Amino acid sequence: MKTNRKQYPIFFLVIVIASILWIASVDRNDARTHDISQLVPSKYDSVITNDFVEIIGEEEISLGSESFKVILQNGSDHMLSFGTLYVLEVLYNEQWYRVPYAEEGPYLYTPILLRLDPHSTREFWVGLVEYELYPGKYRIVKDFYFGMPLRKDGEGSKEIILASFEFKLY
Repeated sequence: MKTNRKQYPIFFLVIVIASILWIASVDRNDARTHDISQLVPSKYDSVITNDFVEIIGEEEISLGSESFKVILQNGSDHMLSFGTLYVLEVLYNEQWYRVPYAEEGPYLYTPILLRLDPHSTREFWVGLVEYELYPGKYRIVKDFYFGMPLRKDGEGSKEIILASFEFKLY
């Protein structure tokens, strides 16, 4: 049986092209992600804005970080109250979802009420170790409370303000 030696370079070229196409078809961001079907959609709006408080921090944070610091900045004329709890969310397909804990709880938190004076700032630490995290875009959502000044009828009111801070884990 006689073989045509001209077919070997063509066969080799076909294998090289097929290998290149296969490598190119593999998702370059083949990092593990959350199972979206198991995530709970956020109960908050996709964009959270307010005129009172801002959360400021690093926009890129390493996945290996156990926690990171943000600055809470009160731009209002009112004292704000807040607790130590926050909600951590992840963005998939333009939808925010709550980030699950890495292991089943129970996770116990001591409720502590803190205050943020008018036109002041305060450090706040965000813990990451208890969450199931992968590279991606995240945000923390934090609630603040303030009592409005007394109205003419002598009544005051309490308002809840939401603030968020977006960051990227890499």
